[in-house]
Amino acid sequence: MISVLSYIINTLSNLLRFLKRSVLSTPLLMREGLGVGLLGVGLLVLTSCSSYLDVKPYDQIAEDELLASQQGYEKLLNGIYLDLNNDALYGKSLTVEMVEVMGQVWQVGDNEETWGSYIDLWNHRYGTKYWRSRFDQTWDKAYALIANCNKILDHIDADKALFTGNRYNLIKGEALALRAYLHFDMLRLFGPVYIRNAKGRGIPYRLHQDLDVSPILDADSVMKLVIADLETSLNYLDDDPVRTKGTLMSPDNKTNDNFERYRAFRLNYFAVNALLARAYQWMWDPRKTDYSDVSEQDALYREKALHYAEVVLQASRDGIFPMVDRSLVLGTPTNPDRIFSSEVVFGLNNEHRGELFDNYFDPSLAPSPVFTMDSLIVSKLIFDNYDTFWASTDDYRYVANWKQSGNRFYFYKYDDIRNTAAICNRMVPLIRLGEMYLIAAEAQTSREAGAAVINELRRYRGTGDIRTTAYNRSRLAYEYIRETVGEGQVFFYRKRCFANMVYGLSTSLATLYTPADDAIYVVPLPDTEKDYR
Repeated sequence: MISVLSYIINTLSNLLRFLKRSVLSTPLLMREGLGVGLLGVGLLVLTSCSSYLDVKPYDQIAEDELLASQQGYEKLLNGIYLDLNNDALYGKSLTVEMVEVMGQVWQVGDNEETWGSYIDLWNHRYGTKYWRSRFDQTWDKAYALIANCNKILDHIDADKALFTGNRYNLIKGEALALRAYLHFDMLRLFGPVYIRNAKGRGIPYRLHQDLDVSPILDADSVMKLVIADLETSLNYLDDDPVRTKGTLMSPDNKTNDNFERYRAFRLNYFAVNALLARAYQWMWDPRKTDYSDVSEQDALYREKALHYAEVVLQASRDGIFPMVDRSLVLGTPTNPDRIFSSEVVFGLNNEHRGELFDNYFDPSLAPSPVFTMDSLIVSKLIFDNYDTFWASTDDYRYVANWKQSGNRFYFYKYDDIRNTAAICNRMVPLIRLGEMYLIAAEAQTSREAGAAVINELRRYRGTGDIRTTAYNRSRLAYEYIRETVGEGQVFFYRKRCFANMVYGLSTSLATLYTPADDAIYVVPLPDTEKDYR
């Protein structure tokens, strides 16, 4: 009987693996039907063996066992963080690949045999079968993780007696922040350009783990819920050990409790402040070039964003997120800290991060697609001694992350270093300190104050100050690219500003750009969402 049972289990395991591979692009309701069918087959086969094996449905295991102890809650929360590395989310689509192509950061050729579906994405043709499927996968995975956040949040108060020390507060605070983070990014991707249509169709905001269909809210209502979750999260994270012990990333700060180590790999207290700064920045109109021509509402959003950004910047000045040391970037050719890991306020621990370079940026991939930026953009706008754009080839961000071969510039931010076990070799930044400088600069009420903030950042990048008279909010776009390229933020920066997409320069240095348009910046809701409704 045992051998028969083993055979059955192996057969079902193989069938499950086949189903997982074959239905990723299947609409949600069809997937559910397939899943029910498979479950029926499994139950029928296993009925005769019920005396030998007590089979529990997966969700019942999660409810009965994962939520029965502090360790179970920790495992569930850790699982959410691990799943953020999924290719449909920040393991690929929302960091180095899909959104960066949408933002026309990377050059995409017109040779269909080489570039395939990337040609459609670069040209913002989101309705093709392939890209509809990819957007569906991103949406489905995000909302699956939101459901797991809600599983924690719906049960944790009743189970408060299970927790020791400050663990209840940390878990609840992080779950709230993760729920807000995922909703916010789905709104940034699928929602309207906020400054043009704050009351336009947004996304559902799931507050509970149930099967009810949540209404699609307008963008402004979604942002209010994002901010409410984040501000509530801050209350629970008030005693986060990151505030007194730092990120605990150095060897001499080891503890026996891994849950409280490496706080930069979790949505810690300062990361939530940073996310609040990003959220408030999303809502103000950056097109105002006259500092006196700002609405009362915009002034409030700027004040809020500046407050939260300054909390993080002060933590850096206090040594919690120290600015990267020059020697770690430029003085260690075999182990350069290309991502400036000490400045990462929140990032993922991706054990396969080197594959990002291997799959998308390695020059040896040619003739397969290799993601590079337009060479004249790199050499004349982003990194060159061209004062108008505050650029310099002395910039650490250039020296650490770009290598020139012929007339092309290759991106090395995610290339493996010799010490493959180093934290900076596994980290994928999602929120970094440099972004807080950029938010704080844009939130200032005068040109002089904005230039002063930018110059503080630039001194840490090994490049010179800009003249106050040269400071202009429109030039911040190039600072955003220098700071966050390859991290999925450039498309969202351009969408927030409803900016033209500058993707190249002609030989006469005339700007090549795609004009701003809602059709570029507003991705249609996934087919799975429409089918589900």
